Amino acid sequence: MNLPEVLESFQTDQPDAGREALMLELLPLLDAGVGKRQVWLLRSLNNVALLANQAWDSARFVTISPLAEIQTYPYYGIEFTLRQQDAPWPDATVCGVAETKERAAEMVAIAIERSGGWD
Repeated sequence: MNLPEVLESFQTDQPDAGREALMLELLPLLDAGVGKRQVWLLRSLNNVALLANQAWDSARFVTISPLAEIQTYPYYGIEFTLRQQDAPWPDATVCGVAETKERAAEMVAIAIERSGGWD
């Protein structure tokens, strides 16, 4: 994960300030939680997709969406694709919501493990 580059991209762009702030708070926790896995980040507006390789068009196993304006409190949407052998149908996904950056980081670690993208 090239965290300094991703942080710089959030700090130099002019996206929605609330969403940007949420992602800036979360990214350092993600860096600590991925372990020895090689994780690439692909930013799309304020969302971040976690990839197993550097190709922009590779599978997006985990997606993080900071959502500041939808509820009265800020939260993170986490979505991941299940391993094919665990999925009830092709490309089944799991979606969840975290109300804190710490819980979001925990959920992302679980998503990385259960997606099978880094097996």
